[in-house]
Amino acid sequence: MSVFDVTDGFQGGASSFRPAAVRDTAGHLWFVNGSVVQTIDEDHIPKNMASPQVHIEELVADTKSFGVSDRLQLPKQTKNLEIKYTGLSFVVPQRVHFRYKLEGFDSKWHEAGVRRFAFYTNLRPGKYRFLVTASNNDGLWNSTPSTITFQVLPAFYQTAWFAVLLCCCLFGVLVAVDSLRVRSATARVRLRLEERLQERGRIARELHDTLIQSVDGLMIYLQAAIDEADLRRSKAMLEKALDRADEVLSKGREQVYSLRTEALHVNDLAKAIMAYANDRALEREIEFVFSEQGTRRPVNPLVRDEAFCIAREALANAFQHSGGTQIEVVLDYSRIGLVLTIRDNGVGIPENFLTNGRHGHWGLAGMRERAGRIRGELKIASAAAGGTEVILLIQASRAYPRKITLFPASLFKAKNEGDCA
Repeated sequence: MSVFDVTDGFQGGASSFRPAAVRDTAGHLWFVNGSVVQTIDEDHIPKNMASPQVHIEELVADTKSFGVSDRLQLPKQTKNLEIKYTGLSFVVPQRVHFRYKLEGFDSKWHEAGVRRFAFYTNLRPGKYRFLVTASNNDGLWNSTPSTITFQVLPAFYQTAWFAVLLCCCLFGVLVAVDSLRVRSATARVRLRLEERLQERGRIARELHDTLIQSVDGLMIYLQAAIDEADLRRSKAMLEKALDRADEVLSKGREQVYSLRTEALHVNDLAKAIMAYANDRALEREIEFVFSEQGTRRPVNPLVRDEAFCIAREALANAFQHSGGTQIEVVLDYSRIGLVLTIRDNGVGIPENFLTNGRHGHWGLAGMRERAGRIRGELKIASAAAGGTEVILLIQASRAYPRKITLFPASLFKAKNEGDCA
């Protein structure tokens, strides 16, 4: 089908004749309007066999014009690119149609019609090849498209070396994070081992100073009773030996009861203290009062374990040696830190025990050592009128977990085996 318009010499217009178009016996088509008669010979319609030559005129990158040349380089961060072209046809130039394709960006040809420019936005850095071809008024396409090659230069952060550097930095950060995590976990395990070794040393010293020396003294006392010739004096000495044996057994039970807490899982400081105190309250008729102040907050596992062990030792002393009728424990979740207070209305602690914790009792020294491990402040006071007060203060920065941390404590938290003794 062929279409003829004013560019072919056709003159349109309204016609009062009917019919306005006819075919004669020779095969000619006749058209008539109000003033002109026109004819077309179907067998002799001329064809334009010359395909138009295509010419790329210029490239405009972000309003800056670039002439057409080989190895054209466009500026960094080019946002808008316009490519202007035209087709050379002298028969009917208004009917020249175009199609184009940008290799490296387009996957197929774009039909542009009579439009004589192509527009692209936000091209990535790289090399591109623009191809454009045209057809004449009779639809004959140029088989050899016109081309231009250009390159969009990359910004520094779009280069390959920057990507490699970024990957290296990221890898370095990951290695540093993993190394820090491993070091933190190692330090935590080492701290646990050191604590257990110190605790074993303390237990060994206490067993030596209490059980072994007591048994050794008992053996000497028994030997003296056996060697005594006077039966009455020998019997009295044996009765005293039995009394000392009862004391040794009592101390032994106390040590075993203390060691039982190694299997205790101290997940909640308040519950653990109450559970221990309630068990000891069954042995002696002493009123036990526990209270909490402030808003309950989670406590760091290490601080929690050491605070419980200090409370356990203080409660054991109060139940065993104070001779009082009431023991009070206050756990204060203060803003400045965690404050644990244990007080009784008993006879108090002798002054020589307070100044030298190793004088006959290793518990006070152990409490101070535990407070030192968690950088806490431990105060032990005995009133002149009677009663003992133990106050443990741990600063908030150490007592409470931070809200935002680079390495959550769950990454390094080992199973809590309750290494109290």
